[in-house]
Amino acid sequence: MLDAPRYIADADIAVPALNFTWVTSDIRSYYLDIDEALFDRLNKLSDTGCMGLTLAIAEWIVHRFDGQNDDPIPLQFVEAGWASLVYPAYCVYTELPDDDWRGPVREPLNMTVTIVNDGIFCRDENPDPAVHPGWLRNLARRVLDDTTAFDAWFEACVERLETVAPAVKRERGMFDDMAMWDGAPLPRQAFDPAFPYKPEDGPGLVDEFLKSLDPDGNEFLRSVDEMTEAFADERDDNDTFNMTPYRYTSVEDEVSFGKAQTEVEAPVPATTPGTTFDFYSRPDFIPESVVGAPLDFVWKGAQAHIGPVEQVTPLMEQIWGVTTCAEIGMCAGVMLWVKWRLDGFAEVDHDLELAEASFAYCVDWRYLDRDGGPKGKPPDQPPAMSAAMKVNSLMRRALDMDEYWYNQYQPVSETFHSAHIVRHILPNAAKRVFDNWLKVVSDRLRVYFPKPGDGGRKFAEFESREAYRAYTAPHRGVPVPPQLLDPSFDYNPEDREALVAKFLSGLDPSRNRYLHPRTNAGTRLRGRALPDQLTTHQ
Repeated sequence: MLDAPRYIADADIAVPALNFTWVTSDIRSYYLDIDEALFDRLNKLSDTGCMGLTLAIAEWIVHRFDGQNDDPIPLQFVEAGWASLVYPAYCVYTELPDDDWRGPVREPLNMTVTIVNDGIFCRDENPDPAVHPGWLRNLARRVLDDTTAFDAWFEACVERLETVAPAVKRERGMFDDMAMWDGAPLPRQAFDPAFPYKPEDGPGLVDEFLKSLDPDGNEFLRSVDEMTEAFADERDDNDTFNMTPYRYTSVEDEVSFGKAQTEVEAPVPATTPGTTFDFYSRPDFIPESVVGAPLDFVWKGAQAHIGPVEQVTPLMEQIWGVTTCAEIGMCAGVMLWVKWRLDGFAEVDHDLELAEASFAYCVDWRYLDRDGGPKGKPPDQPPAMSAAMKVNSLMRRALDMDEYWYNQYQPVSETFHSAHIVRHILPNAAKRVFDNWLKVVSDRLRVYFPKPGDGGRKFAEFESREAYRAYTAPHRGVPVPPQLLDPSFDYNPEDREALVAKFLSGLDPSRNRYLHPRTNAGTRLRGRALPDQLTTHQ
């Protein structure tokens, strides 16, 4: 376990007297108010600079209570936190039971663990890295009997970090994990003002620290096997990823994360405007090499390869901001990649029918028979069947009329999770093509079919159901022509209605089990007759 740094040991801070007031109900007031000038300075540091400073402050707080606390948990968690600067998954997400951590000794330690944990794992909720060292500095100054040594140390660290760890922005791809840090990992020695730290020495010092760790003796460090598995998953999605558990060779190990995701293919020459979209033939934007490629991906189950659910990632930011009809079209396009990737390995022909029917649904929800094709809970194995059924179930969930038709919110998570599954099962060479396709399509949909900016109103605010439905209609938006799934299609907004009409007139319910047959005699849905002619809803 970590020894106290010499600058803390020399400060002699573990005094028996607790000369500070501590009231549980007032805890937030002890740390939340950060000096504005200090915040501006911290905000100019890298993610790893801010988080390293947070961890170094945490050591001051833990050692302030030496002799009064013999529980190893706080220091063990801080040790795991230092490893997380290399890769966040080294550290185990932790929430200590509040009832076991009460009083003026254990409660400050609990708050220290909480703030460190939030800094590592909850940056989507509070993405400004400056808050965590700012908060812990306030907490440290609250519990220290004399802050003279701490204040001098803190200023020396900030001055050094302003030189060796200025704010940087790592180039991120859509599928990059927001949990990854901006900036190279910093060793503990960088926070010792007496240590002659040079950035070029950082990788070697970090490597020595990782090699010294004993995951078997620290419950907050993941095992070698767990990290091997985590790195294998990362490498499966990004063939440039290069890390070995509990080793660190260079900053390139960190920077390589996401590089492949930012490289894109050159755009395909535009096709002739007005070309119809054929759902039943492989589109040119899906490489032929995808079809029949060996299933060499790791598959751990239907839920194991969806996107992260506790953070807003670059992909999430990329695909939201469009109307419901546009989002459904995007989700349908993602499902086409599943069909052609798994063709011959699983029953996927019906996915083409569902993709086609989803565009008719956006004209009038009554045209869709959501349960017309194969369905059921996706199994965890075999991989092809599991992946295909999971994405199909996500598409059908996006087409849930009760959930999304009269709703200001879009089925973004369905597209998000489907895209993560698709990218996981694609051959490495095709992942970049898929990334580019999704970016081009989502960018164009956002231009032509943006979500209105007046969201957030609740049903109770409206005088009637009709008024609320009228409010949600622009959020649902108008039907989108399926040609927008083809990045090469030269789209003119003035052609939208004609393209949708042409699509509708070409539908054949006899070959699509997800479409209700056209009839004006006897077919009724929810008390309303299904019209015998497809018409665009208002």
